[in-house]
Amino acid sequence: MQRIRYGVVGIKGVGRCHVRLARQNEQVKLAALVDVDAALVNKRSEGLGVRGFTDYRDMLDAGIVDAVSIATPHHLHGVMGLDCLKAGLHVFIEKPFANRVSEADAMLSVAQANNLQICVGHQYRTYRSSRTMKRLIDLGAIGGIKRVLWTWGEFRPESYYARDIWRGTFRHAGGGVLMNQASHDLDLICWMIGNPVQVSALVGNQLHKAETEDIACANVLFTNGAFGSFQFTINQPRGYSVRQIAGDRAIIVIQDVRSLTSDQNDRVLLGTYEDILPTMVTKLAGNHDQPEISW
Repeated sequence: MQRIRYGVVGIKGVGRCHVRLARQNEQVKLAALVDVDAALVNKRSEGLGVRGFTDYRDMLDAGIVDAVSIATPHHLHGVMGLDCLKAGLHVFIEKPFANRVSEADAMLSVAQANNLQICVGHQYRTYRSSRTMKRLIDLGAIGGIKRVLWTWGEFRPESYYARDIWRGTFRHAGGGVLMNQASHDLDLICWMIGNPVQVSALVGNQLHKAETEDIACANVLFTNGAFGSFQFTINQPRGYSVRQIAGDRAIIVIQDVRSLTSDQNDRVLLGTYEDILPTMVTKLAGNHDQPEISW
């Protein structure tokens, strides 16, 4: 088996996980590390016995990798991703894919033309609670989706922005809670429900000095006719988030989502109606009769 020669661009923060996981994967050979911090990249590359670079373009010129992880600030994703694809490399990019739609389109175009793979770091699809909800939907357990209620909330103090100043500007981060945190949820929503066709939304900054938004609320109409209401904020203590995906046959509920990265205590509830709702609309005789639900 020929191992994939792998490079990691950006080895601070989440990039450390990319380095660790690349070394654990038997199909991968870690070949290069890149970071603008020369002292750090020299120390790590020497310790791991791989090439170290302070400019990713030097790594591309060296021709020593087949694929890369890009774990840099958001505004670099588009230009770095495009350069790596043009060099013939497969690319894993941390979310968000890019700050601009034009950058994303350019990367997709090059990848498709050269049969290259792009993966964006939307790893929440791999978590058990997400897979359980998706499986129930795909099996038809809830029938046709009619309504979605989805919230996500955690707290971020000012020190969050002080540590990584780039996160607080639209130029460098591309956005606030929608790009940094809720992009995971938006990916899950589209994965489970489908694409939106109409959106009405409000975004704002209620507590932070950063210019980017710290809260977003949206109403969405999906291609399948489902209505959705969504709230995302970094102004709330962790927990108290909810998931409801209601169909015409049943409803999926997670009543207190603490964190999708640690879902050991999450309980995914399935409430099945006594009959499909279109039938119950005409079947129930009383003005306020309610269909029975079995959980």
